[in-house]
This record gives sequence, structure tokens and C-alpha cells, in this order.
Amino acid sequence: MNKLQHDMLSLPGFRSLLEYTGKIPVFLVGGALRDWRFGQPVKDVDLATDGDPTDLAREFARHTGGSWFWLDRQRCQSRVVLKNDREAFSYDFSPLRAATIEADLADRDFTLNAMAVKLGDRDWALIDPCGAGEDIRDRRLQVCSPDSLRHDPLRVLRGVRFALQFNLVPATGTEAAMVRDAGLLSGIPGERIHAELAVILNVAGSSRILPLWVRLDLSSVLFGFSCTADSGRQLARQFDLLERTLSQGPAWLHELAAGTVANNFSRLALLKLHLMLSGTPGAGRARGAQAADRLRLGRRNTTALNGLLRIGDCLPCPRRHRAQRLWLEDLPGNPRVSLLGLLLDGVSKPTRHLHFDRLDPRVLKDMDKEPPEPLIPVARMMDRLGFSPGPELGRALAELRRMEILEQIKTPREAEAHLLRGKQKAIDKGESAP
Repeated sequence: MNKLQHDMLSLPGFRSLLEYTGKIPVFLVGGALRDWRFGQPVKDVDLATDGDPTDLAREFARHTGGSWFWLDRQRCQSRVVLKNDREAFSYDFSPLRAATIEADLADRDFTLNAMAVKLGDRDWALIDPCGAGEDIRDRRLQVCSPDSLRHDPLRVLRGVRFALQFNLVPATGTEAAMVRDAGLLSGIPGERIHAELAVILNVAGSSRILPLWVRLDLSSVLFGFSCTADSGRQLARQFDLLERTLSQGPAWLHELAAGTVANNFSRLALLKLHLMLSGTPGAGRARGAQAADRLRLGRRNTTALNGLLRIGDCLPCPRRHRAQRLWLEDLPGNPRVSLLGLLLDGVSKPTRHLHFDRLDPRVLKDMDKEPPEPLIPVARMMDRLGFSPGPELGRALAELRRMEILEQIKTPREAEAHLLRGKQKAIDKGESAP
């Protein structure tokens, strides 16, 4: 048994596949072999069969206790998901796209995805018609054919992702093809684009890909404005500063940054996207709204991006736990994303920078609980202090909340005294309070 066989057969459910190889030719293809060659964990297994694999996929799901569902019924593509206590593994079943496995592989996007082995063969000899082995050895990103990107222009963005994930340099002809076909991304649905963009921005060290991003002029295609070489270098420094500051922070900060908002965008990825959209002169809310609409980012991601535009105007972080909870709830947009923006250099204004030591991390856990009650119960404000339901009461509650965040009041007694003073001043002036 060679190392490839050993490693694949150790995956949950994989050994069961060998029981079906006598019924129908089954090929292990694409991403699983690519990730294995680069020494990365294999969690997604792609399988191609000579014929419709649906019965095989369903039987595999029954045998392993996995969940089977369609990916594309017309193309006979389906998936089986196996879960254990820690993670999930997916097995994708598809028929060959051509008459032979070699022709199928040659029609793929990049050579690193154009490898296969036939399960059931004794030695699992590598089928590599496009020279993927040499390209991987030399850390080279190479298209399978001159027109492969035109078959699906999203492959341009996938190429950017592969170059980043696997530290590859595009071959001269490949980069020329990417430059030539990058404009075709304008015809790709935003949902497909943001899925790739989320992966790119979630990768640590994503500043490495910005020179290629600039050469392809992807900001112009995806966001509607160009990013110059100087702007790209500035953006790379900002990305690096974000990640360097993060690396020096406590464990709870890493958890905060890694949390997902929506559509696989982590909070850190949204910060990077915010910098890409607003880190150049003349940027603002209109640019972010245009990009969010183009990329179909969804309401939650758009709200978070809009909030990052306003974090420089928020109140300073108080020191007391309860006041911090109120302050955090009042941060604009998505409070956790805006908090991350305040904690990490390069996003917030220098005068608003928040040091890790000032924030009580227990406040983040409290965000999942019911919000704190006002210092003075609403019933008491109406019954004992004479506030009427409606705008007057709302203004009073907002004023108390603001003063508590600013730590100008800390106790119910101080809050009540403040309201009584305000009422007395209003009476003296002949106005309503406060």
C-alpha cells in the first residue's frame, strides 16, 4: 500500500467505495488529489464514474450512514455528507464529462485539478494528462488549455484563490489568459463571485495575492473602480497590519475574527473587504452599496460593511462591565464586526483605537443573553417620576443609556437624580423634559 492509498483509506467511509469498483469504473479526481499533493487535509472527495453514479451514491450513503442529496439532477451529480463528532466530509459523485477520463481531465480549469486515479487498480497509478505533477513541483499555476477560462470565467477568480492557497505563481501564458478573460467575470452571478471572494479573504496572508489582483484589474470588474499599483501596495500593508495585530492578540480576539457573519464571510474577511472598498480616496457608502448589490452579499454582510463606515463616530469604550455591554450593543452595523474594526489597527481612526486590555471578553459572551434592563425601570419612570409614554420617555431612556456608557452615571440613584434635575430645569424654562 502506498502513501496515497493509506491516507485516502483512512478517511471516513472511503474504504467502502472499493466495494463498488467492480460494478462501475470509479475515479478519484480533482480537489482531493490536489489537496493531498500539497499536504493539506482532505475533506472533500470528488468521484467520477463511467456512467450515471446515482445508484452508487445512494448505496454508499446507506452503507455509511451518510446524507445523500442532489447537486444537479439533470447532470446526475449528487453529494453524500458524512459527519463525526468533529467535522464533516463530503463525497461528490458525477459522471465523466467526456468519453474518457483523460479527455475529462483535459477539459478542466487548471492542471492541479486535472489528476485522477482509478479506484480498484492495484497501485492507483496517477492519471496526469496535463502535466500537473511538474506544475505542482514547481509551484506553477497552469491552465489546462488556452480557452479553459472562457468556458467558465469564474475560473479566473478560482485561479487567484489557488495561487493564494497553494503559493503558486501563474505561468506566463496563464496570467495572460487571466488578464484577457477577467472582464468576462462581469457576466457571472454575484453569488458565485462572492463565494470565491470569501475564501480568498478568509485565507491568512491574503495580501500576497494583491499584486496579481491589481494586474488583473479585478477591482474594476467586481467593484466598479480601479485599484492602482500604489493603492494595492497600501492595501497589502493594511492587510498585513490587521493580521499582525491579530497574531499578537489574546485567544478571544482570534475567535472574534474567525466568526462567520453570512455566506462564509468571516468577520476578518469583511474587514478586508471594507478596506478594499473604502481604503482609497473618494470611497464611501455609495461604493460599498454598489459592490454589495453587485456581489449579492446579503443583508447581514451589507449591514456589517455599512457599520464599519461609522465606527469612527462611536463613543469611547467604558471600563465597567455593564457599561461595556451597552456600548457594544450600540456599535453600528454588526456590533461584533465593528468591535473587531476598533480593536485592529488600520481600520479605525487612531484616536478611537481600542486596546485589547480595556475590553472585558466576558461582555462578548453576554451578547447572547437578554439585554440589561435600564438603571431605572420604565414603570418607575412613569409612576414615580412622571414620564409619559412616547417620545419623552424614549428620550429619557436614551439619555440615561448614553450617560451610563460615558460613565457619568453608574447607579439607579445617580440616574434618578439626573432625571429629576432635568425635569426641574425644564419646568424652570417652561419646556418638556428632558
